[in-house]
Amino acid sequence: MISTVSPPALPSIRTCTPKEFGGVNARNGFAYQDQVAAHYCIKMLLDPALKEVWCETYDDIVLIWEQDAGELVEFVQVKSGLPSGLWSIAKLCERTKGIGSSLLETSLARESCAEPARFRLVLARQLGVELELLLREFGHADRSIENPKFKALIDGVGTRVDGFKSPKGNDYAHWLINGQCWSIADEAIRAINERDLQSVLEQRVAFADTALVNFVYENLLSFVKTVAEYKQPDLARKVISKQLLEAKIRSWLDPYPNSGTEERLVNKLVNAGLDTTYVEAAKFLRRAYVSARRGAGFLSLRADQLDGVDVAIQDELLTQMAALDSGEIPDSGPQFHQRCLNAVRAPAGAPQAVMDALSPGYERGCMYEITARCRHRFVRLQS
Repeated sequence: MISTVSPPALPSIRTCTPKEFGGVNARNGFAYQDQVAAHYCIKMLLDPALKEVWCETYDDIVLIWEQDAGELVEFVQVKSGLPSGLWSIAKLCERTKGIGSSLLETSLARESCAEPARFRLVLARQLGVELELLLREFGHADRSIENPKFKALIDGVGTRVDGFKSPKGNDYAHWLINGQCWSIADEAIRAINERDLQSVLEQRVAFADTALVNFVYENLLSFVKTVAEYKQPDLARKVISKQLLEAKIRSWLDPYPNSGTEERLVNKLVNAGLDTTYVEAAKFLRRAYVSARRGAGFLSLRADQLDGVDVAIQDELLTQMAALDSGEIPDSGPQFHQRCLNAVRAPAGAPQAVMDALSPGYERGCMYEITARCRHRFVRLQS
C-alpha cells in the first residue's frame, strides 16, 4: 500500500542530489552489502519489473521498479552488524543521536523524491517476534491496521518515534505499511545468489557448472563494489541498469578461464618462442591477478588504486611494444618478453606505496591478462 498523504512539491529522484553518498568513504569490509547489491542485480535479470540498482547513493542501495503508474523507488538499508539479541521495536527505534537518528527514522528520511517510495531493511541477524510481521510481503493481509497484531506494532513504534516525518510528510505508520525487513545470513545470501545466477547463466549457455557460476559471481561482486565506490559527481556511474548488467555478463563469459582469452595468451607466448614452462607460469600468474582483482576492496587497496596500476602497466607495455615495432629495440621474442617482465615491475606513474602493497606477481599477472585481451604481444608487428 502506498500512502495517500498529499506530498509537498519534490523533485524526481533522477534530478535531485544526494545529501551524502551512502557509505562510500567507509566501505572497508562491506562484503555483506555487496552480496545484497549482487542479489538485486541478479533479481533484475529475473524480474522484468526491476529496472535499475543504484549503489551508495540516496541509501545503501536504491531499487527502481516499473509499475503501471510509473516508477517506484525502494530505499534499502543493509545492516551487517550483529546487535546483542534479536532485532526488536526498541532496537529499530533507538535514537542514538536524538530525533531522526533511529534506524527507522533514517530510512523514512530517504523519502524525499516525487516518486512513490517504499523501504527495506536487510539484516544479518533475525527479528524478534514483535517485528515478524515486517517479514511479510508488501500488501499482505496481515500488514493491515485491521489486524490487531499489526495495530499493536504501529502503536509500539509510535510511542518511541512519534513526531518524526519524512520530507514528504509521512510518519512511522507509513514506513511500517510500506516497509519490509529481510533477515538473511551472509553465507545464506551467497547460496541464494549463486543458485539464481545459475538460472540466469543457463539461459545464455548450455550448462553453467559451479566453476562458471563462481567465476561470474566473483566478477559481479567486484563490479558492484567498484560502482559503489564512485564518488560525486559520478552519480550516473553508480546506476546499474539491466542493459549494462547484461553487457557485463557477456564480457565475463568470454574471458572464462580455459576458453578464448587464455588460448590467445598461450598462442602469443608460443609465437614469441617461449616453451611450456613459461606458458604454464604465465597462466598461473594471470589467474592469480584475476583473483586479486575480484577481491579488490576487501583487501588493503581500493579498486580505483588497482585501476591506476593497471593503466600504468598498459601504458608501459604500449611504450615498449612501440619501441619494438619501430626498430628501436632489436629484441627477439624471449628477449622482449624478459624486457617486459622487468618493465612492469616499476611502471611510470604508479605510486610506489601502492606498488609496495600489491600481492606478489600482480604486475606480471596483469601483463598476461592484457596480453590475453589482445592489447600486447611479444613479437614485432609483421607487415
